[in-house]
Amino acid sequence: MGAESAPTFTIWGRKAPPYIINDSLFGFYLRKKDYTKAEKYLDYFSEYDPMKSYYQGRLLQKQGKIKEAYEKYENIIFSGFSTLNFVLSTMAGLALRENDIGYARFLSGKVQAVAHTLEMGKYNEYSPMLDIVCAGKDVEGTYKVVKHLLDNVGTMYDFRKSGLYKHMKFRDIDEAILDGVKEKLLEGFRNEEEFGYMAGYEPWEKLIFDR
Repeated sequence: MGAESAPTFTIWGRKAPPYIINDSLFGFYLRKKDYTKAEKYLDYFSEYDPMKSYYQGRLLQKQGKIKEAYEKYENIIFSGFSTLNFVLSTMAGLALRENDIGYARFLSGKVQAVAHTLEMGKYNEYSPMLDIVCAGKDVEGTYKVVKHLLDNVGTMYDFRKSGLYKHMKFRDIDEAILDGVKEKLLEGFRNEEEFGYMAGYEPWEKLIFDR
């Protein structure tokens, strides 16, 4: 018997679009353990398509390269946080410009939830609320958020310790970088144009200026 040919994929009697064909052919050859042909169909996916990394993970998994497969999957989760963070934060900023504080707070809460779920560290959990409290000139709220940020600068890279990314390789972080971040934050918080509404609030004065 000759070699089994690749199947033809149709939708409602018509030839399926390329992305479905590539996905289906990848799965077909993966099941046949023809990993060379399976990998060939990954070339049709854009390098910017996270599904390409997902399929690469599946291929590595089938080939018994378990650690490498985990690393691929973890990279998808890690980069996915950046995408969700940017999009939700942009939407929250848009809501603030439209003076829809309630919607902006809701969206910022979603950023916090994502940061918590994907174990991005306390700093990244607290930071989304800064624009919200500033927009409302909420004195106590601003103090609480800023205090959390300053107290948790050291957690900015805590994702490196998370079991969720234990197969990924991260560069070592110089503690001096974190000290520099804190100084930059303090410099920004001392900006009267941005935080003039906090003037005269004693806890704020101690937090920002007595350091």
